[in-house]
Amino acid sequence: METSVSLQAAAMGLAALIGAGLGLAYDLLRPLRRRAGRAAAILLDLLFSVGSGVAAFVYAMGAGEGRLGVCQLGAMTAGFLLYIYIAGDTVCKKLDKRKSGTGSEKNF
Repeated sequence: METSVSLQAAAMGLAALIGAGLGLAYDLLRPLRRRAGRAAAILLDLLFSVGSGVAAFVYAMGAGEGRLGVCQLGAMTAGFLLYIYIAGDTVCKKLDKRKSGTGSEKNF
C-alpha cells in the first residue's frame, strides 16, 4: 500500500512537534531537577524517559502505522533539539524567575 507524499510530510511534521513538546516537558522538569536531591533527579529523568517512550509508541501506533522508522525518530530528535536551542533558554529563564520570585539570583 502506498502512502502519499503529503501524508508522509504531515507525519514528519507531527513527529517534529512531538519532539518540541518533549523539549518543553524537559524544560518544565529542569527546575525541579535542579532543586531536588540526586535520587529525585534520577526519578525525574526516569519519568521523562518513560514519557518519551510512551509518546514515541503512541505516535508509531497512530501516524506511523504501527512502526517507528529512523526518519520519524530523527524528526522527533530534530524537533527536540530545535526547541532546546531556539526556545529552551528563554523558557528556562522565565521558569527560574517565576520560581525564585525576582529572578536576580541563579538557582543551580
